[in-house]
Amino acid sequence: MTVQDDASPTDTSRTTEGAAGFGGGLLGLVRDEVTALRTSAAVERAALIDTIATRLTDIEEQLSELRADVSSARADLEASRIAVAGSLADVHAAVAAAGAGDVGALVQQAVAAQVVPIVQAVVDAMGPQIERTGAEVAYLRTALIGPGT
Repeated sequence: MTVQDDASPTDTSRTTEGAAGFGGGLLGLVRDEVTALRTSAAVERAALIDTIATRLTDIEEQLSELRADVSSARADLEASRIAVAGSLADVHAAVAAAGAGDVGALVQQAVAAQVVPIVQAVVDAMGPQIERTGAEVAYLRTALIGPGT
């Protein structure tokens, strides 16, 4: 038998084993490393997707809360606007009612409210002086003209 007879073209197990034995260890190691990297990348990608999905859910919840707050603020603003409009209507009505009254009488009341206390204070302050002056005038009259006239 010759060497060629032993290595027939249909017997590929020897050439495959020889190739694997020669460089298969290094190729297998590289293949294992690439597979590990792919697996690790897939796991990290899945974790990132989960993290992003969680964050997006949180953001959606915050947006919902913000929308609710904005709606509440709009309702409060509308209620305030209605209240202010009512208050302004009341003020306009009061001004119209005050304008319909007698202006002269209103001025007299305002002046009387301020002047009467001032006049009373002056009278109270001048009262003793006026009495003393009256007594002196009476004395001078009696001294100059006489008693009885």
